[in-house]
Amino acid sequence: MKIAQVNTYDISGGAAIASYRLHQGMVALGQDSTLLVRWKASDNPTVQSVSTQNTEVALNEPTWATIQQRYLNQNRTARSRTYFSFSYPGFDLSRLDTVTQADIINLHWVAAFQSPTTLAKLLTLGKPVVWTLHDMAPFTGGCHYTAGCNGFEQACAQCPQLRDDPFALPAATLQDKLEQVSRFRNLTIVTPSRWLADCARHSRVFQQCRVEVIPYALDTELFAPVPKAEAKRQLGIAPETFTLVAQSTPEPRKGFADLLATLRQCAQHPDMAQLIARNAITLLVYGRPCPELEQFPIPHVHLGWKSTPADLIETYSAADVLVLPSFEDNLPNVMLEAMSCGTPVLAFGVGGMPDAIQHQQTGWLIPFGNFEQLGQQIIHCAINPTQYEAMRETCRQHMLLNYAAPLESKRYLELYGDLKRHTPPLPVIPAGTRPQKPMEQAATEVGVRSDRELGAIAPLDLSMGASVGQLYQSMLMHSLMQEANHYKQLAKQAQVLATELEAKQQRIAAMETSKFWLLRSRWFQLKRRLGLPVDE
Repeated sequence: MKIAQVNTYDISGGAAIASYRLHQGMVALGQDSTLLVRWKASDNPTVQSVSTQNTEVALNEPTWATIQQRYLNQNRTARSRTYFSFSYPGFDLSRLDTVTQADIINLHWVAAFQSPTTLAKLLTLGKPVVWTLHDMAPFTGGCHYTAGCNGFEQACAQCPQLRDDPFALPAATLQDKLEQVSRFRNLTIVTPSRWLADCARHSRVFQQCRVEVIPYALDTELFAPVPKAEAKRQLGIAPETFTLVAQSTPEPRKGFADLLATLRQCAQHPDMAQLIARNAITLLVYGRPCPELEQFPIPHVHLGWKSTPADLIETYSAADVLVLPSFEDNLPNVMLEAMSCGTPVLAFGVGGMPDAIQHQQTGWLIPFGNFEQLGQQIIHCAINPTQYEAMRETCRQHMLLNYAAPLESKRYLELYGDLKRHTPPLPVIPAGTRPQKPMEQAATEVGVRSDRELGAIAPLDLSMGASVGQLYQSMLMHSLMQEANHYKQLAKQAQVLATELEAKQQRIAAMETSKFWLLRSRWFQLKRRLGLPVDE
């Protein structure tokens, strides 16, 4: 079977890793699978980048970059820091040989790669299209996690993640998705978790689609436990030390800052205080730099970024417990990788956590947001470590039985075969669809020849849905004016600093030429010659 997998990246980020693993699984099963990406970092010949340097330069011009930066990135409320993406423009994949010859198209995380209009072009081909959701963006007005908002079930009005939204961009984006994507019957949604499947079924965009749940998988032969004592020694930790591991991230939905506050409280417990005094407990932290760990009461080691499987396996294997305090999450790779290495996971019972964690067998599920109970469980694990040693083998067996890579590939292959046999004919596009403006119809192949000549390059499609298209010019002008005002403020600040610097330089010059300064300098020179202490 010919399969076109589509993801923005190949190996950068959790969604990319998940899609890459599925692609590899399909190749291992003898399928003709190609992974189409915008940005390629691997040297895998079955991964094909469809962009060019000229296209990337064009996309970084103010026309497009300013809306993403000014209207979205720098216009966020404190409610969330998770990515919020502008849905345009997109790359038109519909004429690529890999796509036109495919039996199945499987979309993955396609932010900054596919737009509602380019998705409609793929769906218009009439082929079965599977869209594997790695977050919530495909059915929202742009946010990748909603932070508890259910606006995607209605109209994405008054977005709580944007401070200022004068053009109602999320609502317009959702309307474009409804008009461009939801009308097709050859689209099937797959989610790795039951939670995300429920969200998709309740969304306006996908409520009429078939929705299936196929969990992520991983190479359980690669992610296998190494001797815990040896892993701890490699990280400079005594073998008998109780060890927690957590990932440092600035995203509020990941709960890391709240976890550190909870651990500070735990440190005051008498039993924990004894462990700390004996240096018998350690917190391993990997990820972004973490200034919050300065003067932290619990002994800790910051490992920095861990990207290679070998580093991750060593980290997971050294830990007695992985703490994953996310408020919203799909089916985190970190959870599956840790459990495959025999490390139980402590997490809130949200998102995809209950799918993988069997309470008190492969970890612990804490009621949502109850950090007090989370802290109590950490203390109990720390002072009773031998009670949970059997969990390591249970975790490992659970992963082998339910999350090994061949299982995911076979489930997808069964779905592909079913869709290929039963995909209905293309629906007739409803009459009365709003016509696009000339600007919205425009598509350009920036800096490249046609894909008939190159065969592997996707042209940049500047077309827009009617809703976003109507407000685009005004929104762009608004964003550009904000950008200009920002630079004016920077120029004023630079002028103030330059004036202050000039005044200080003049003062220094005046002091250096004054009689007092000359006498003072000679006095210090004399003291140095006499070997007397000099305090300048």
